[in-house]
Amino acid sequence: MRIVSYNKEGITFTEVINDKNLKVVFANLGASIFSIKFDNYLLTRNVKNIKDFFNPSIYYGKTIGRVANRMKGHAFVVNGERYEIEPNEGENVLHGGNKGLSNQFFELNTIKGNDKVEVIYTKKVGHLEDGYPGNLEVEVKYIVGVNDNEIDIEFKAKSDMDTTLALTNHTYFTLGCKSIEGLTLQINGNNYLETDENTLLPTNRRFVTPVMDFRNPKKIIQDINDNYLHTPKHNGYDHYFYFLDRDLNKKNVSLSNAKLQMDIYTDFQGVQIYTSGYSCGCLLYPEANYLFDSIAIEPSDTFRYLHLLKKDEIYSRRIRYVFFIKENNDGK
Repeated sequence: MRIVSYNKEGITFTEVINDKNLKVVFANLGASIFSIKFDNYLLTRNVKNIKDFFNPSIYYGKTIGRVANRMKGHAFVVNGERYEIEPNEGENVLHGGNKGLSNQFFELNTIKGNDKVEVIYTKKVGHLEDGYPGNLEVEVKYIVGVNDNEIDIEFKAKSDMDTTLALTNHTYFTLGCKSIEGLTLQINGNNYLETDENTLLPTNRRFVTPVMDFRNPKKIIQDINDNYLHTPKHNGYDHYFYFLDRDLNKKNVSLSNAKLQMDIYTDFQGVQIYTSGYSCGCLLYPEANYLFDSIAIEPSDTFRYLHLLKKDEIYSRRIRYVFFIKENNDGK
């Protein structure tokens, strides 16, 4: 097991390499997964230039909060008090706003044990520091086992006031591909959130239509050109799916290609799927097509309503990524 830390452009990166040929690079900006490499395949997408990682609209691999996904308007009420957040998507707030956790530096602590490494990021956010109520303490713990082909994420948080909180990780996955063309997706859920075509805010919970149905493994691009996925705001998938089972021991998402597979286990309510339908011009592979080059898989609680974290209550959620080489793969 090897751990290497270094600094680039003011960001501290921590590399963890285990005995299963799994290499994960973490970053203290946004308590992030900067990259994942397994069996010499680069499984994730990130920025080409490190300076772009400071862009507040770049979410690659970052911890998202205080409120992930979209918040209608830029104000909400908790216990009769009104709180305003600076909008960053029209009149609405995306991923906590421009001052969200994804744009904050976290404190780093690395613990190396006999069978695992824990990369622990902590952050204290003051009352109204980013517009939200309560002095919030956040911990994001990444666990990589010596002989495991998996990454565990543990989110914990606590506030000294009632507040709203909904976290996620925003890693973009490729499984070694340069587009989503060769990727197959499966989601253990038969309901999704319909969204307003002009704002992408949630409207109604619906049973999956054929276009939205991933209950059985399906090529992501199979229905990517359907009119339902192309509106003034949609360009492909950017939708929330509810899980049938909210169980950490249940595989709720699976992503695969001809060579590799990733299974996701989590106790979140569901998952946001975004197929990278807009170009940021800062991707790792300059020769790539940019559009539909990767898929963001964001396990999270539904954003149909705001989630209240009560004073002194412990917020706790987990995600586990498991990677493996598919049988009969000859590497070609």
